[in-house]
Amino acid sequence: MTNTTTQSSPLRQRMIDDMTLRKLSPKTQTHYIRTVKEFADEYKENKSPFP
Repeated sequence: MTNTTTQSSPLRQRMIDDMTLRKLSPKTQTHYIRTVKEFADEYKENKSPFP
């Protein structure tokens, strides 16, 4: 997940850079990015992800 050649938001890039700095494995980085994206998509869809 350390491939930064694709265009991404500054926040996403910061998250990737921080995870790389902390030496998280690429598989862990992929999982974290996917989880945050799913959470953001859910929030956009429902505007209230919490009951």
